Amino acid sequence: MKKFILVLLFNLITGINSYSQPTAIAAQISYNGSFASGTYMVYRAWNNYNISLNTLRKPLIFVEGFDPNNEFEFDPNNLNPDVTDLYDIIDQGGLASSLHVNGYDIVILNFSNGGDYIQRNAFLLVELINQINAQKPNTEPLVVVGYSMGGLVARYALTYMEQHGMDHKTRLYVSFDSPHKGAHVPVGLQELALGFDYPVYLQMFPKLAKSLNLFKATAAKQMLKYRLTSFDQASGEISINSDYLTFFSELNSLNSCNGFPQNCRNIAISLGNWNGRPQRSNLDYDHDGNKDFQHSAMPMIDINIPVGTGGSVSLLNITPCQAVAAASFEARVSTIYSDNYPYFSTRSTSFWNLGSWFCTQYWYINPNNNPFLPLYSTTKVWNYNNHEAMDFAPGSYSPIGGMIVDGLNKQINCSFAYISNNTFIPTVSALCFDTDNLFYDIGNDANKQNKNPFDAIYGLSSDNLSHLSDQTKNAGLVSWLLNQISTNYPKIKGCCYNLPTTLSLSGPSFVCSSNSTFTVNNLPSGCSVAWSSSSNLSLSYASGNTATYIANGSGNGWVQATIANSCSSIPLPKISVTVGNSTPSISAQQISASGEPTTVEFTATAYSNATYNWYVNGILQQNEINNVFDLYFPCRVTKTVKCSLTNFCGTSAFSNSIAPTGECTRIANYSVSPNPASSMVTLSVANTNKIADSAMITYSSFDFVRVFDLQGNLKKFLKYSKTINASINIADLKRGVYIFEIGNNEYTEKHQVIINK
Repeated sequence: MKKFILVLLFNLITGINSYSQPTAIAAQISYNGSFASGTYMVYRAWNNYNISLNTLRKPLIFVEGFDPNNEFEFDPNNLNPDVTDLYDIIDQGGLASSLHVNGYDIVILNFSNGGDYIQRNAFLLVELINQINAQKPNTEPLVVVGYSMGGLVARYALTYMEQHGMDHKTRLYVSFDSPHKGAHVPVGLQELALGFDYPVYLQMFPKLAKSLNLFKATAAKQMLKYRLTSFDQASGEISINSDYLTFFSELNSLNSCNGFPQNCRNIAISLGNWNGRPQRSNLDYDHDGNKDFQHSAMPMIDINIPVGTGGSVSLLNITPCQAVAAASFEARVSTIYSDNYPYFSTRSTSFWNLGSWFCTQYWYINPNNNPFLPLYSTTKVWNYNNHEAMDFAPGSYSPIGGMIVDGLNKQINCSFAYISNNTFIPTVSALCFDTDNLFYDIGNDANKQNKNPFDAIYGLSSDNLSHLSDQTKNAGLVSWLLNQISTNYPKIKGCCYNLPTTLSLSGPSFVCSSNSTFTVNNLPSGCSVAWSSSSNLSLSYASGNTATYIANGSGNGWVQATIANSCSSIPLPKISVTVGNSTPSISAQQISASGEPTTVEFTATAYSNATYNWYVNGILQQNEINNVFDLYFPCRVTKTVKCSLTNFCGTSAFSNSIAPTGECTRIANYSVSPNPASSMVTLSVANTNKIADSAMITYSSFDFVRVFDLQGNLKKFLKYSKTINASINIADLKRGVYIFEIGNNEYTEKHQVIINK
């Protein structure tokens, strides 16, 4: 109210309406096919929020927390009683005002859907960070404060940016009571809320719908370590929520540092006690003037217990409701073993195996005889994994139980009693502390700084505070956080982390005598690059993610980059390159069968990205990327073959020369029959068409026939003129084997003929 009056006075005096609409913003990266959206406002003072990004001084981003019902909004003039102004959260104890004095402008990010996937909203923060860094008029680094779920959003966004080569330019990440090991709502309360998840009940008790949204929201499923899925879920051990396991598995595996950003200083705050002190109730059974600590025999909610005249019941201070049947409801609590729980030493050991307790004895029926809960009595007892005492463990508390019961009280004019404080963010979760003991005395552990992933942590020595209303009221917390933000403390913790899968090396496919530049893509800040190459390359310059090489030889080569941080390194795949302009070498091999026109295959040294120029007798015959060249050679014809190659660096010198000669052993063109023969043989042209080189040659006749015995003696010599067949009398030849030589002045064939008598 005071702030509202001040705003009115300011407007009256200045004549200016200082309210401006928030700026809309949309993510550029989708998650599961959809993009997050939201708004932001920039504050330079509580009454000055017309600031643009291009006039920012020292930018501090405040990321809102879990808000599926949009109950946290921009309401600078406090005109809407149903919402909480986001700026007021930061300035409860003068934190925001002190930050402004120190030169900080506060950019508050408000999600359109504060219960959406944490990853999706993280990509909206990525966009805001990119816009601020692109528009701010200075080089001031960012401070990113994530409240509640916003701390997980910021953790995901900053780590994602590092892993994808985006420089977030952030100096400090503040996790403000964020559930790094999960959030909690007693399953007894979840059971009660789910009991109203029917249309008729929601119509009768509309205010309970908001409570149900808290359990149904996607982000709630990701953060709640234990979650009931239906009103009818049976008693027994509550398994750890699978959605919680899936989300934190993804978050923790963003890098090998459990998903925490490494290029900025990280600090964490818990609104819970860090000396193991549990939640207090709103009862004082022992009349010592202090609210009693909760324990596993204490009910969370008592509905319609008659008003007593003395003793503990009178402390409940409830009034009768309009009802035709008394109803009793109890929801509580968790197991805690007496040997490590000093706050209720007289508790019976019979409570050792209790988890959350849900018990109904009678159900309420309104005067119109309409039941608002199922008409049966039931008792259920659940225990958490390893009997964790999650319901009242040290940590910030949530009034979720009160929200549910108040919804009933207001609707039917009752005064149901309840214990308002149940653990929401356990201290060990907010500080991501390395212990399974929810009641661990963190504050007195001299080695506590080495048992969490943060550079600095803060918890309360006093009682646990409300997660929803006491964010910045504690003077010690505000003083500590101001000091952490205003002082540029060094980062003291490092962690090995996985290099991003998007790392790649790019560059040209040729390296000539001038500089060729190679680049490592998506290189995270804080990493170094070591360059290596084949021996025919020389490194001329390297800086950051680039290097330039020149050729000091020729042939095939390669370039490689090895990426390293302080803990590990990874070599990227080599890039193959063609170095300089190589002079090829050629070889030759006859590939035709004997008896055919000669075919020779020439093969040049293989080089990438080169064109081969094949020359025959000094004339270019073929110009293509194929390093193989086939050529026909006619009988007794010699041809000289050589080649050069052309690539990006130019044309090489000629290769060695090879000069094959065509063979003359061919398939028979003439025939002799019969064979064997006795008195006469007939000679004829058997094959008139032969391929030689690239032309068709016709052998259509013969001009002579010589007959030799096996000793080489000439027995007959007959001359013809372009004859295609002739008969020869061999009666005068003795029995034996003879060689008939048939041909003309271009071509001769020999045939072996057997003569029988």
